[in-house]
Amino acid sequence: MIAITNAGGGLTELLTTLLPSWGLTPRCYSQDDDLSGLAPDLLITDCPECLFRLRPGISAPILLVTAYGNFLPSEEVTALAPLQQQARPLSRNALYQILQRNLRSGAQLVLDPVQIETAPLAHRARILLVEDNAVNQLVAKGMLSKLGCEVIVAAHGGEALKLLEDQRFDLVLMDCNMPVMDGYEASRQIRRSGRWPDLPIVALTANAMAEERERCRAAGMNDYLAKPFRREELNALLELWVPKTTSL
Repeated sequence: MIAITNAGGGLTELLTTLLPSWGLTPRCYSQDDDLSGLAPDLLITDCPECLFRLRPGISAPILLVTAYGNFLPSEEVTALAPLQQQARPLSRNALYQILQRNLRSGAQLVLDPVQIETAPLAHRARILLVEDNAVNQLVAKGMLSKLGCEVIVAAHGGEALKLLEDQRFDLVLMDCNMPVMDGYEASRQIRRSGRWPDLPIVALTANAMAEERERCRAAGMNDYLAKPFRREELNALLELWVPKTTSL
């Protein structure tokens, strides 16, 4: 059973539609309900303020779906663990990937190929891939091309800044550790410039620890993708950050 509390209308509609189709049972609760003793497989909420009240009575993993600016700091995430934070809007594929990672082993997630299939040319987007490793460049570029994206590659943060000056991109995939200028500094300069406030930056990192995610957020990155990643995970990120209406 998936417990849903204090979720806004759009999120509630998404969850109550998709979860049953994946063989899961959603149950909705109000902000004032006492959930002590409840044993869901996962608790989903969009209320950061509610978490410290809810956690003592629930041992299940918690998924907080909220605006990026409302993300909890790393020390609070640790105190509330197991907790995952996910920025709005929450897409179908992103939700599926989260459920796969967080559900207890006893909860069976039904695979629906129609709903989660990665369709070719699903995203018509221009992606700036900032990565110094040639093999990683080829792998990521191949995955993105199969998802319908046009990919421009920069070998370090300095090259990325120059490309942003001259070209339009829908999303930046930013490796964190590179020569010349690393991904943290490049992201800080992008945000400080104020020229691309709505450009999503997704960190590519081999370190998925909470401290690393916090460092990425502090540098101005919107999300992260742990290496090595699968095409399904990459597609879920595109679903979340790149509108389907985007055209090359």
